[in-house]
Amino acid sequence: MPDETLVFTGAVDYGDYSSFSVTVDAAGIQCAISFSGYADAFQDFGGQLVNFPINTQAEVCFQQGEDIGSGLEYLLLKAYYLDRAGHAALRIEMDNKARPPRERRVAFSLAVEVASLIGLGKLLINWQLHPGPASSIIWHPIVS
Repeated sequence: MPDETLVFTGAVDYGDYSSFSVTVDAAGIQCAISFSGYADAFQDFGGQLVNFPINTQAEVCFQQGEDIGSGLEYLLLKAYYLDRAGHAALRIEMDNKARPPRERRVAFSLAVEVASLIGLGKLLINWQLHPGPASSIIWHPIVS
């Protein structure tokens, strides 16, 4: 059974507006964050991952909220290129922006295979939210 798991869950709230959660169980860290956005929130990120990397300086980001200067939850998923052997990494940052003692912030990277990131991109591109029960994507990255 894979040690690393990322779960993307979404449910349509009203029209094109949806509730999302991203749950991470990786590198000995368990964390989750929830936010609202349009039903296609992950489409651009997925498309960029499918074409990753375009060069040796490649970075592909999904960001929800602002890291500094905002009271809303913050999520950053950033895929970046490591070397010509097909290694890449996924940077994960989450901040619930709560006040002490309930504040939670986590930031770490996972070394993953480029092919695994491309696979995540395909899952995100094909993820369609519809009214009714929430739907999820469960991704087990191939870790370098």
